[in-house]
Amino acid sequence: MKYILLSALFGCLATAFAAPAETVKWCVTSEAELRKCAALKQRAPVFTCVLRTSADLCIQAIAAGEADSITLDGGEIYRAGLQPYDLQPIISENYGPDSSCYYAVAVVKKDSGFNINELQGKKSCHTGLGKTAGWVVPIGTLVAMGHIQWNRTQPVEEAVSNFFSESCVPGADAASKLCKLCKSPTCSKSALEPYYGYDGAFKCLQDGVGEVAFVKHLTVTVSEKPKYELLCRDGTRAPVDSYKTCHLARVPAHAVVSRRNPVLAQLIYTSLNNTINGFNLFNSTGYGAADLMFKDSTKRLVKLPDSSNSFLYLGAELISTIRSLTPVQANYYAVAVVKKGTVATWDDLKGKRSCHTGVDKTAGWNIPMGLIHNRTGSCDFSKFFPSGCAPGSNLNSTFCQQCVGNGAVGNDAKCRPSTDELYYGYTGAFRCLQEIPMHTSANAFLGTDYVTAIKSLRQCVDTASAVGPLRNRPPLASRFGTNVKWSRPAR
Repeated sequence: MKYILLSALFGCLATAFAAPAETVKWCVTSEAELRKCAALKQRAPVFTCVLRTSADLCIQAIAAGEADSITLDGGEIYRAGLQPYDLQPIISENYGPDSSCYYAVAVVKKDSGFNINELQGKKSCHTGLGKTAGWVVPIGTLVAMGHIQWNRTQPVEEAVSNFFSESCVPGADAASKLCKLCKSPTCSKSALEPYYGYDGAFKCLQDGVGEVAFVKHLTVTVSEKPKYELLCRDGTRAPVDSYKTCHLARVPAHAVVSRRNPVLAQLIYTSLNNTINGFNLFNSTGYGAADLMFKDSTKRLVKLPDSSNSFLYLGAELISTIRSLTPVQANYYAVAVVKKGTVATWDDLKGKRSCHTGVDKTAGWNIPMGLIHNRTGSCDFSKFFPSGCAPGSNLNSTFCQQCVGNGAVGNDAKCRPSTDELYYGYTGAFRCLQEIPMHTSANAFLGTDYVTAIKSLRQCVDTASAVGPLRNRPPLASRFGTNVKWSRPAR
């Protein structure tokens, strides 16, 4: 029997015994989620599963057409809606009658004895960097209340590090205090970190590792509720079930995002609805983790208008909170760091191995490579640096040869543009220089004129002849060997 998809114009019965003419490529971020997705595919062959190790990489994959959809929280929906991704929320989770929102709460042990005004110096557990209930709302609240002192010229992470004594914030710099309480050495913003997500942050509190967990109101199980309380904004405490009157914020539900394509959005919504009677989308029991693909507390899915976008969906208050945590752009110096006595001039850099913060990063890639092109006229940077680590390059690129991933043999995190790669970012590039002998760090280049460097590198973008391409970049980006996003002059 031929499989026929239900469409807006022709109501047809779908069966699960033959390959569909169209597919929905669902992006998953863990092996546990992949197992649930595979079980869904068995029931509804319209679905295929695309594995990435973080929501950010899924956002990139969807924008590039390598995947079609994923469920995200508010902070991630905000990032997905920005350029160059331009994704939109298409389906909202609903948690019960008139419940298209959830509450961000601060949970503490009942016998701990402190209030929200006494959090400084405590140990904190967060769902993940940039997550709504675990980061955006609590940090935005503490900044607004004047507890976290932040001048907005530095990353807010630094101010948070100075406020809490130690934390677990999956996705933060693995070498910082924000990852001190995490179990994974890479502080991965994925299921690789046991304290990631709602259940992970609460487990961090349960285990006695942290003293406060920032989660959603449905995280604490019924059997555990008598042992915990909520911190209220007015300095009092309340039982866990009093979340409607004791919370940090009420925020929009998680939502499925996809590219701006009404036909695709309808296909995704129809395909999900067609499976509900034969497959429990909202139950993750038996797959090895909770809240897989959708939150287990979800009751039904709500189709959003085709005109929906991340800003309309999230609302002005949450958008304002997210933006309030963005530093005021300030100038900083791009520098080239080398081991003393190894390199004397620019000419000495040629032929050395290089360490970069990441492909398309301002200080670690755009500026140094723009300067090199300005000097050599060549867009083949492998002729200048024969080997290096520039997270975000293709795995077969020479700019992945010196990357180490998370340190495990045969691991698939090597050269990934995230904290899963130990040599990613400012700290990672410097670590690369420290740990591997005779490297030149292209962490950044001192005294560079930004405009000159970027204009020079832009010639490579325009001619599409550079080496060191990115993986998983959206098709809207400029061509640079393969797709590359052009970054602004910011950290």
